[in-house]
Amino acid sequence: MDTMNIQECTAVSEKDLSTAVFDEQGALYTFRYQKLIKCPNIKGFVQIHPNTRYIANYAFSGCELNKILLPNSIKAIGHHAFHASSLEFIEIPDSVQIIGHDAFRWCENLQYVSLPSQLSELQKSTFQKCKCLKSLYIPESVLSIEGGCFQGCIYNHRTTKTNQKYPSVNL
Repeated sequence: MDTMNIQECTAVSEKDLSTAVFDEQGALYTFRYQKLIKCPNIKGFVQIHPNTRYIANYAFSGCELNKILLPNSIKAIGHHAFHASSLEFIEIPDSVQIIGHDAFRWCENLQYVSLPSQLSELQKSTFQKCKCLKSLYIPESVLSIEGGCFQGCIYNHRTTKTNQKYPSVNL
């Protein structure tokens, strides 16, 4: 896996804003749609532009979307990217190398998550307070789960085989 600095990839600079463009859904992107900066409060389904490589920090924070389609071009999801959104389901493509801390924190409606097969770590508080989480597959590639990653999750279904690798992760 390439070494990637998530802050460099997902932070929004003045240059990003000076060349920003809107798509047909009203989402704000950097030039050529490389980074999704901010999405308006779209209810329901959101589809990300196929050229997008990065989702900026706080891009969907507080949004009322319930499902999102991420293209295979996405490399990184920023810190707090979906924080406190109404997201219910997300399939994160295998192209994603990094998911920032608190990315899905307080997504109280989040039920189903599919993580990329090559993800190596879950950063702090990634799924904290996702109280409706029913299904989360942790791939064998995950070597580290940071503190608070699943704090406040209520999980009353069976864990997957790979979750047994992390007995301290009590969903």
